[in-house]
Formats: sequence, C-alpha cells, structure tokens
Amino acid sequence: QKAAPEAKTIFMYRNLPGFFDSSLNLEFHGSYLRYFFLTALRLDSFFVVPTLKDEFPYFKFSAEHPRMVTCPVTQGVPFVIVSLWILQMQKAFDLIQQDSTSFFHACLSYEQLLEHKEHIILKVLENVNVDVPSDGDISKIREVFGLDSQKGSVMKSGRRIGNEALSSWVGSWERNFFSTVLEHFNG
Repeated sequence: QKAAPEAKTIFMYRNLPGFFDSSLNLEFHGSYLRYFFLTALRLDSFFVVPTLKDEFPYFKFSAEHPRMVTCPVTQGVPFVIVSLWILQMQKAFDLIQQDSTSFFHACLSYEQLLEHKEHIILKVLENVNVDVPSDGDISKIREVFGLDSQKGSVMKSGRRIGNEALSSWVGSWERNFFSTVLEHFNG
C-alpha cells in the first residue's frame, strides 16, 4: 500500500472446509485413497511436508510459526493447510485493524462469488471506484468472468463441474481437527 497508495486492494478468501478440501485434492492429485493412506500412516509428516517446506516458503512459515509448532496434532499435510489458512485470515484481520481505510477496499468469499457471480463482481467494481454503466447489462461481465480461468492449469480441480463439487473430503475427523487447531491458535 505504501508503494502505490492509490491502488485498490481486494481480499478474496475461502472458508476453511472449502480451502482444505481443495488444497488436499491438489496435493494428493485427486486421490482420496492416497490422502487417506499417507495421513493415516502419518507418512505425509515424513515425506510430503518436508518437500512442501523446501519448495514453498509459505508452507514452511505456516508449519513453523511460533503459535503453531506446539499444536497437539500430527503435523502433517492437514496441519500445514489449516495453519496456512488460519495465518492468512489472521494477517488479513491484522491489516484491517491496523488501517481499515488502506487495506481491502473489497472483501469477498469464494462461496459468495460462486453463488452470486455477476452481482458480487458489480459490487466489487463499485467498491474500488470503477465506473460501470448503469444499464444493467451484465453480458460483458459474464463474457469475462464466466470462463474457467483455471482450465488446463495445475490448479484446476478435477472434482468440480461448474459450481458443483463432486464430493468433499471433509468429514467429522477433519472438522474436529479444524476445531483443535483453531482452539490452539486462539490460545
């Protein structure tokens, strides 16, 4: 914000179960069996997490953050993903508290964007002071934002068709895990 004070910022986030589910799908290449096998036997802690920490500094930061290292759970891939989400949300909160006028001129969730795509995009454009014709024609928005921007990329989830996910890997164990890690972080 200091380098370009006139810049507008938009913060888009995903809820924890959705972020977790999508991240696991990508990390385990769409194979629930692989996820289950590696995490149940805790092999992810020994083989996957060290590689993630070496290749991606943000995973190292989230896994080794002082508030997270003492968390009483297995520190495998699920832990790293939940820690990353928590620390991102905390940083966004801290920035807003620090200076609510300079950070995040618009905040939206991925879920809101999926459900109300054109309406949300119009609101965001309004919040960042972009002139939008008032004729109500949203065809140009659909033309630009109606495309699958992840098609053909490594980030494309194979479990999503349109706005519908085929299945979720988040069950009761994962929800309890979220609670344990969140309670630890909140101290």
